[in-house]
Amino acid sequence: MPQRRFTPILAIAGLLLGAAVTGSMLSAHGFTTEGWQLAARYTARTSFLLFLWPYLASSTARLWPNGFTRTVLRERRGFGLAFAGAHGVHFAALVMFFQVSGETPSPVTLALGGFGYVLVALMAATSNNASVRLLGRNWPRLHTFALHYVWFIFVATYAGRIAKHPDMGEYVVLISLAFAALAVRLAAMMKRQAIEAAT
Repeated sequence: MPQRRFTPILAIAGLLLGAAVTGSMLSAHGFTTEGWQLAARYTARTSFLLFLWPYLASSTARLWPNGFTRTVLRERRGFGLAFAGAHGVHFAALVMFFQVSGETPSPVTLALGGFGYVLVALMAATSNNASVRLLGRNWPRLHTFALHYVWFIFVATYAGRIAKHPDMGEYVVLISLAFAALAVRLAAMMKRQAIEAAT
């Protein structure tokens, strides 16, 4: 097992970062519909940026092996928990927005998005050595599927925002980052297949 030094620190840092973003939005706009909406929006962006670390950890270590990428790979569990913590805060802010505003998500959004939150919770709950041993081969299958599903939810969300608000260039940046991350994973997969075919 790799020696993970910073897992608890990273997990707590993600939670605190999400709380800090929420607090800053509420302090600026109050416990209003706008305040909770902005809190949900910016915690989502924060958690997406944290999501990219575990999503890319193994791929960047394979493509560009160096001290930094190996450290990120070793601490991937901590980065994953940091994302889960920040995304949990985002979920809470989103629930508060719906309660304060009186709006309700569409059944499709509720089903697809709700399943994404369940998968994030499952990844967090199984990010420990005992779960790795218990699940065996199913552990990487669960986490790989969950990571790609969450990636899909982010992309679908940003695509919808671009369709409704084409003037908001930040969504173009975010969806571009998502596709760039996918390209890196595909490049790493192709490199691994090439190495296996040569041996």
